[in-house]
Amino acid sequence: MLVRPATCSVLIVEDHPDTAHMLRFLFNRRGLSAEVADSGEAALTFLEGGGRPQCLLVDNMMPGMTGLDLLTRLKALPEYAQLPVFINSAGYEWRDQMRAETIGAAAWFVKGVTSLDQIIARVMAACAAYEG
Repeated sequence: MLVRPATCSVLIVEDHPDTAHMLRFLFNRRGLSAEVADSGEAALTFLEGGGRPQCLLVDNMMPGMTGLDLLTRLKALPEYAQLPVFINSAGYEWRDQMRAETIGAAAWFVKGVTSLDQIIARVMAACAAYEG
């Protein structure tokens, strides 16, 4: 009997609807389950409401709570400390990447530089390894 692996569940935190829906479509097309939150605050509400993704792909440059702010909040909570969080940003600042890695980000992706195939592969690997 073949046992089908559990579907990877990803929460995309992205304030640009076109980008969020394109990422969701690509993840779904690869067999991953993807939900979208349009802000850091919405992501926290999703998690507090019982959403249990196996990883997050978070835009850094969002109004209000930035991706780094969300990462900091999540890593401070025991129930999310091991949750893989990837930062996906149009901007690149070395200091921000170093801060993200220090806080516990799984990786920093630069939009338009990191290929979508690379992002999907890293997210799938993180989902497979996550035991939360």
